[in-house]
Amino acid sequence: MIEVDVKNAKVIAALKKAPIEIMRHWSQAGREAGKEIIGTKGLKNYPSEPSGRKIPGGYLRGIGYIYADGTSKNNSERYGTQFTVRQRGTTQTVIGNRASYAEYLTGSREGGGGQSYVINKNISGGGWRILLGVAKEKINILNRIYTLWMLKALKKLGLQ
Repeated sequence: MIEVDVKNAKVIAALKKAPIEIMRHWSQAGREAGKEIIGTKGLKNYPSEPSGRKIPGGYLRGIGYIYADGTSKNNSERYGTQFTVRQRGTTQTVIGNRASYAEYLTGSREGGGGQSYVINKNISGGGWRILLGVAKEKINILNRIYTLWMLKALKKLGLQ
């Protein structure tokens, strides 16, 4: 066992505050990283519609179902505007979407699974971007975000 006897009052005070400051800054990093991910083109934006689309008598983006007589029921869940970034506990950032069908578009169903085959096949251009794929693609940017927030925490603690 190695013991270090710290005599510097400033260092002792910083170490006592460290867990709180680090978690506070970690949460900020998570929120910023989440916003970086959901701001990616193609994740929230609707892909182009399939060709040969005929309305009325189908679903119209942003409106909902259009009946054959031209009336509509405004029941669109507006997938692109329903993304959220929230903290779970002190170390987890959760990106979600409140639309009931989001898991089939972003490939985030419980137990794995990717984007629904039906959605992907019937949307020209391959459908929406997959959430996890976007996060992996941006890993260097996300690492930079977390690093900068940790450096801010160390600076605030007077340890940098």
